[in-house]
Amino acid sequence: MKGKAAMANDDKGEASTSRSMKKEEQEESQKKKMVILKSKDGLEFKVELAVAKQSGIISVIAEESQEEEEEEVDGEKVLRIPCNEVRGEVLDLVIKFWKEHHDHNDGAIIDEKKNATDKAYDQEHLRNWDKEFAGNIGKELFFELLIASNFLDSAKLLNFTSQTVAQRIQDMTVEQVREYFEIVGDFTSEEEEKLRKENEWAFDD
Repeated sequence: MKGKAAMANDDKGEASTSRSMKKEEQEESQKKKMVILKSKDGLEFKVELAVAKQSGIISVIAEESQEEEEEEVDGEKVLRIPCNEVRGEVLDLVIKFWKEHHDHNDGAIIDEKKNATDKAYDQEHLRNWDKEFAGNIGKELFFELLIASNFLDSAKLLNFTSQTVAQRIQDMTVEQVREYFEIVGDFTSEEEEKLRKENEWAFDD
C-alpha cells in the first residue's frame, strides 16, 4: 500500500496536471474566440481575439468584458469593440499586419515544435512582407496607419511604422523633410532669406 506521503504527492501531481489542462483549454478557447472591430465610419471586421490582442487597448477591453456584453453572430458569441478613431480602410491594413505577424512571428515564438530553420524562414518572410506592405501604401494613408497604431497601443505596428518613416527621411534635407511632412513655416520667404544670411554657417554642407 502507498504511504500517506506518496498519496499526497499523487494528489499534488493530479492537481498540477488538472491546472495545466485547464490552462491549455483556456488558451485554445482564446485562440478560437472572435471579436468584431468597428471603425469610425461603420465598417466591421471579424477577427480572432488572439490576433487582435496585438492591440493593448483591445486586449484590456476583452479581458475586462463580461459574458453578457457578447452578442451572437453566425451562431457564435462575439464581443463588438468600437475603434472610433480609425477609418475602415486603415483598420483593414492594421488587421492585415496583425494577421501576418501573428502567423509568422508570434506563432513561431509560441510553437516550440518549430525548428530553427522554420523560425528563420518566418523572420525572413516577415522582412520581405513588411517591405512590400509599406511600399504599397501612400504617404497620407501610411501616416494614418502610424496614428492608428498609437491609438490602438499596438507596439509592434507602431515600431514598424515609425521606423519606416525614419528610414524614408534619413537622407533628406531640412527643406525636403518640411515638404514631406507638409510643414508650413512661421516666417515669410523674405524673413527666411534674412535668417539664412545671418546664419550661413548652419547651412554649409
